Formats: sequence, structure tokens, C-alpha cells
Amino acid sequence: MDAVILAAGKGERLRPFTETRPKPMMPVLGKPQLVWTLETLEKAEIKKVIIVIGWLGEKIKNEIGNQFGKIKIEYVWQKEQKGTGHALLVAEDMVSNEFLVLMGDDFYSCEDILSLTNENGNAILVSEVENPENFGVVVGKNKLEDIIEKPKNPPTNLVNTGAYKVDEGIFEILKKIKPSSRGEIELTDAIKIVKPKIIKASFWRPLTFPWDYLELSKSLMEKMPSKKIHLTNAYVKGKVWIGEGTKILEGTVIEGPVFIGKNCKIGPNAYIRPGTVIGDNCHIGTSEIKASIIMNNTNVPHFNYVGDSIIGENCNLGAGAKIANLRFDDKPVRVKIRGKTIEVRRKLGAFIGDNVKIGINASILPGAKIGSNSWIWPGKIVSEDVSSGARLV
Repeated sequence: MDAVILAAGKGERLRPFTETRPKPMMPVLGKPQLVWTLETLEKAEIKKVIIVIGWLGEKIKNEIGNQFGKIKIEYVWQKEQKGTGHALLVAEDMVSNEFLVLMGDDFYSCEDILSLTNENGNAILVSEVENPENFGVVVGKNKLEDIIEKPKNPPTNLVNTGAYKVDEGIFEILKKIKPSSRGEIELTDAIKIVKPKIIKASFWRPLTFPWDYLELSKSLMEKMPSKKIHLTNAYVKGKVWIGEGTKILEGTVIEGPVFIGKNCKIGPNAYIRPGTVIGDNCHIGTSEIKASIIMNNTNVPHFNYVGDSIIGENCNLGAGAKIANLRFDDKPVRVKIRGKTIEVRRKLGAFIGDNVKIGINASILPGAKIGSNSWIWPGKIVSEDVSSGARLV
């Protein structure tokens, strides 16, 4: 059986990280999220995967290549983003018979992909959530009756995960689908006509906003085995994964779950708190990191605090720079997404793109986004979003 992964979108709600990488290449515990999906498909004995690419698609091709383990990888371009249905249509000539369709920016478990693969006939993977009003809500007991997009009063708490098993008949249906109010050909409109069997997911995470990666990382780390190195004069508690070549210096405290990549230098006297993910070749000095993601080749070296934040690749925090994760008035942190301000949660830090330099004693306030290739001058207080390439002096 083949699989099609829809991976062409721009991921605008994930800015600033998708300014420099396609959304499926966002790192999750040391490897791109798309690699997790391909590993799952390989375990399910999928032989060929067609990846529909668009925004920064060459980066996917260059990193994934044409072979992933036992899976043959093929690519097709969606040159214009005209919806998920249109994305699948561009792959029509590359699949036949029954095949899987997955979203390139969602996290699926191996167990659920196997359930889809082994099902007779068409199937849709659904999941129970606490906030169904934010998703396409699924109506039906055994077979799909309807999908209602973001209803104010959801009839159920079951939502569409964007994972399907269909046959080549889906293409003729898609060709007859009229564009939605957004001007897009919606794959869900065709799925409603197919009326697939409903399969409940055991573990699914939509990765729409930056903080979704913080929550996914924590969930995965709680399930991972520990991998530690011999430590002298350092304290490690709980589940901790430490990569090859990483040095943990004296006085450092690490409280799991924590994931640390390869060839890092941690300490001396660093405090790494639960829920933290540190990429490869990072330097965390006498600083405190709490429930954050620090991507590859980034330095947080001198008396810094980073809380509930994501920092991109090749960044540097000057001495004394701090990233706050709690509003002074204790209200929920607000983040501006595509021009709309939304309240997220009580503790949330900042989101900093790749290649950002932050000067000494700068303060980044909760909910701020800093675009890639930006400079923040020493002593500045950042309370609003900073555009890519800016020089905040």
C-alpha cells in the first residue's frame, strides 16, 4: 500500500519558524516531525510515499531524499495552494488502488496508522478532544455522516485528524467538488461523500501553533526511555535523554523529562527543568531553562532565563537576557496569529526564529514573536512582535 503526505502549506500560524523551514521539518525531539511520520509508515510496511510539497519544498527533498529505509519516496509540487483537495489531486497519477492520506504537519501514532492500513475499505481516523469547536467535528457512529467545520455548538467531541484510507475513486469525486468560501477545494468535502468507516485514534496531536510543539514534546518525553552518560558533580532526576558527545559540567541540575541532543555543553551550574528539549551543538551555561525547546547550534550561555519558549537555530542570547513566561498582571498570555490576538495560557514565553542575536540584559515579554535574522539591542524590552530581519535598537 502507498501513502500520500500533504506537506505543501506555508504554515503561517507557525511563524517565525516557517520563515526558514517548511512546517513538516519542525524538529521534534531531535528529528523533523516528517521523519517521525515516515518511521511510522515504515513500521506499517508502506512501500511508497508520495510527498506533496510547496512552500520551501526543496528543503524537504534535500533532507529526506528518494529513499527512507525500505520506503521509496516520490515528490510532486503543488505550485499553488488551493486547498487539501487540490493537493491530493496533484498526486493522482502517482497512486492506484487503496492508499493512505496523511497531513504532513500532524503527529500520528504507529498503532493508529496500522489500524487505518488494516481496515477493509475506506476509513477516517478521528480523535476525542476537549475543544472540538476548533476542529472539523465528526458526526456518525460507525460510518461518517458529516464533518462540521468549527461549530459553535459541537454535537460531539470527536474531530477529524486528517488521516484517511481511500481508493482511487476519490479523485473523480474531487474533480466535481466546487471551491469553498475560502476559494479552496476541500478534501473533507470529498470524504463526506465517501462516508468512510470511523476509527478512533489512540494518540494524535495537531501541530498548528508553536505551543503545540511544547505540549507534544512533553508527551513524547514522558514515554521515552532514559539515556544518560556518566556524570560527576551533577544531579540528574527523572527521564533524561543525553546524546553522544554531550558534556554535563559540574553543578548542573537536570530534572526530567528532558531531551538533550548531541555534542552539547551544559553548565557549569545550569538548571534544566522538566519539559525542556535541547538540540545538537548547543551551549547552555549558567542559565535556567524551563519547559522550552532550544534548536540546534543555539547558545544560552550566561545568566539567562528561558521559560515555556521556543528558540530557533543559530541563535545567541547575550549575558543576562531573559525571556519571561508570566504576565505581570497574571492574565493569560496573548499571542498575535495572522493579525488576530488570541489568549493561550497562563504561562507562555516567546517564539524566536533562526539566526537571532539578543543583546545583554534584553528582556523578552510573554507572547512576543521575533522574526528570523533579527537583532535585539542590549537592554531592550521586547513587548511586541519583531519582524524578520529587523534591528531593534
